[in-house]
Amino acid sequence: MISSSLRSAAIAAAGFAFACLFGAPAHAQFHTPGPEESAAMAKPAPLELPRSVFEEAVAFQLYMGRAAGLSSSFADGSAIAETVRGGAAYEPRQLGRGAVAYGALVALQDPAFVRSLRGRSLDPARRKELAARIWRDPAVAVSLPGADSAAGLVVAAVSDEGARLRGVGDRIKQSAYDIQHQPWSKNEVAGRDKRLAEVKALSLSPLPTSPADVERLRLAAVGDTPLTLAPAVKPIYSPVVQRALAVAALAALGEAGEDEAALEPLLTEPECASCLKMAKLNLFQCLAVAKPWYEDVFCIGQHGLKDTGDCLAETRSIRWRPAATPVAAAPIAPDYGAQVAAYATPAATAAPALAYRAAPAPAYGRPAVAQAGPAGRPGTDPLSAWRRPDAWTRY
Repeated sequence: MISSSLRSAAIAAAGFAFACLFGAPAHAQFHTPGPEESAAMAKPAPLELPRSVFEEAVAFQLYMGRAAGLSSSFADGSAIAETVRGGAAYEPRQLGRGAVAYGALVALQDPAFVRSLRGRSLDPARRKELAARIWRDPAVAVSLPGADSAAGLVVAAVSDEGARLRGVGDRIKQSAYDIQHQPWSKNEVAGRDKRLAEVKALSLSPLPTSPADVERLRLAAVGDTPLTLAPAVKPIYSPVVQRALAVAALAALGEAGEDEAALEPLLTEPECASCLKMAKLNLFQCLAVAKPWYEDVFCIGQHGLKDTGDCLAETRSIRWRPAATPVAAAPIAPDYGAQVAAYATPAATAAPALAYRAAPAPAYGRPAVAQAGPAGRPGTDPLSAWRRPDAWTRY
């Protein structure tokens, strides 16, 4: 009897020890994690962008790099023709989208901006709700944690590229005056109609990109091989910067997806697109009436490069920042309810009015011939009226 009781007690003790070591039996009750615990244990959504974003950014880098290397010294007409082709070799829509795409990849180099969004990507429902707000209004991205430092990087990258291009245009434009002392510069351009047709063809042809360059920027976007960037500057939220932050935010949330057509409207900033198109129209009109070689130099310096640089450097021209207080940075297991509520407030989502910097009126017309005019009057340009708005034509 005693031995039987001892055996029962031993069996019970062994069962208890087994349960402690290897888990409870099948009929035991397990704890079910709540929504917050599930979100904390979840992994962030994968950072994704359509391939077209990387291609547009590569094309932007290619043109800006090539144009920055154009020389302002000319020994003959063939050197001028080469510079005209190099400065005109961009398609306006691709370059405008490329500025936003490159800006988005630059914004993804900011650790604080990316970290806050990766934390917010843990909860699928609330992640999609925030992404939907950004899709509807890109300005929502400027109130995200880390937006100031990310915007400072974008302004430094895109605006500095535009300013550098503008500087190249200024130097080449000055050469239009300097080379007038050389007799060959006053000879008429050979094949004027052909060179205008070639410039128009270049302006309609998107720049091709290589798979290696696309992969280089893809690795930079996910943080494997970071871009080498200039230090951030004071953030200025121009429309291009807003859209760059919005694209970067959607990528970090895992909501940019692979639908290229859906993302294209967000990459297209209307004011920048209009500015770049007008720069092209002015270039075409200028080359249509230019005859001597020095006038071709003026056309590409002023309209092919300087005007284009002005369009891209406009990321520094809008002096406003969001009135809304940025949302506090989120921990890796955030309180999504409070965060989404913060985004729902009108102060955080309403886009403030833009205050544009007053820009000086451009100096229209071709360079004046450096010689006296009739009756001893200073030289004038009788064809400067081509720059009148009523003289513009579509291409």
